[in-house]
Amino acid sequence: MVPARNEEMNIERCVRSLLAQAGVPIEIIVVDDNSTDATRAILRRLSAADPRLSVSDGAQPPRG
Repeated sequence: MVPARNEEMNIERCVRSLLAQAGVPIEIIVVDDNSTDATRAILRRLSAADPRLSVSDGAQPPRG
């Protein structure tokens, strides 16, 4: 499981690196922790291209 918040500069490289692993079956779950940048759009594009990747929404952080 990979937590991500506002990681548009890094998330694609990170996920592609995980997906490139060979020799073992994998499932990658990225939790988008309420990103306000393009992180979610990047993850949607990547998950549409590879079924081993799923994206979940993180819970809203507590106030304060």
